[in-house]
Amino acid sequence: MILRLRNILFSGFVLPVYSFLYSTDSAHSLPFEFAVSHITGSAHLVIKTDPPLTKALQVGTNIEASTVYSVVTGKGSYVELSPLKGSNHTLHAPLIRMGNKTALEFRSNQHLFIFQGTALLCHPQISLKIQSSECVFELHGKGTWMLEKTPIGFKLVILEGQLSIGENDSPPLPPGSLSLISGKEGQKSQPIDIELPLLLGTSRLLNQFPGFLPSKAKISSAALVQSMKVTTKYDALIGNVAADRKLQIWSIGENEKK
Repeated sequence: MILRLRNILFSGFVLPVYSFLYSTDSAHSLPFEFAVSHITGSAHLVIKTDPPLTKALQVGTNIEASTVYSVVTGKGSYVELSPLKGSNHTLHAPLIRMGNKTALEFRSNQHLFIFQGTALLCHPQISLKIQSSECVFELHGKGTWMLEKTPIGFKLVILEGQLSIGENDSPPLPPGSLSLISGKEGQKSQPIDIELPLLLGTSRLLNQFPGFLPSKAKISSAALVQSMKVTTKYDALIGNVAADRKLQIWSIGENEKK
C-alpha cells in the first residue's frame, strides 16, 4: 500500500487528504452509500484516488462507494445524507446530518474518521469505530446521537435509543446524556445530564433541515420522559409538541398558580 498526503483547502480550512492505492477485498469493507437529501450552502465529495477527485454535491447526488471517501461542508453549510436505496452496502446505514465546516471520512461501513466539526447520526443496530487524530472509540447499538470533535477527543450526546461506548456489553447511555471521550483508549467521562427540550429547540442539526428525522417521535418522547423526572422541583409540568416541531415544556410554580 502506498500512502500519500495532500492538502485541499475548503472554505477557510485545510483538509489533509490521504490517497490509498489498494483494492478492496470484500463488499463488507466498503463504506456506506448515500444519497444527498438536503444541502444548505456548499458541500463537496472527496474520493480517495490518486490524485484525489473532488466533486460539488447537490440534492439528489448519489455517493456510491468503491473506495474511501470524505464529505466536507463549507462555512455556514449543512448537508443531510440518507442511505442510498437499492444499494448493496446500505444495510444498517445511518442517516447523517453534518454541521458547519465539518469533514468526515468514510473508511468502511464500520469506521468513521472525523477531521473536524459536528454530526448527527440516526441508525438501526450498528457497531462503529469513530476516530480522530487524537482519539478513537467504538459505539454499539441503535438510536440517534450527536458528535462534536474537540481538541482532545469528542463530545457525544445521546438523543434516544440504546447506545453504549466500548465493549458490546457495556451499559447503554441514557437519552439526554453528554459524554466526553478522549485518548487513544477512548476514555469516557461520567455521563452528564443535559436538557433535551432545550437542545431540541436550539440545535441546528435538528432544526436547520426541512424534513423530520425517522426517530423524531422517539426523541420527543425521551425529552418528555426526562422532563417528567424533574417534577419534584415543580408543582405541575405540561408538555406539548407545537406546530413548529419544537417540544415545549412549561413549569408552573406555586406563585404562578395564585
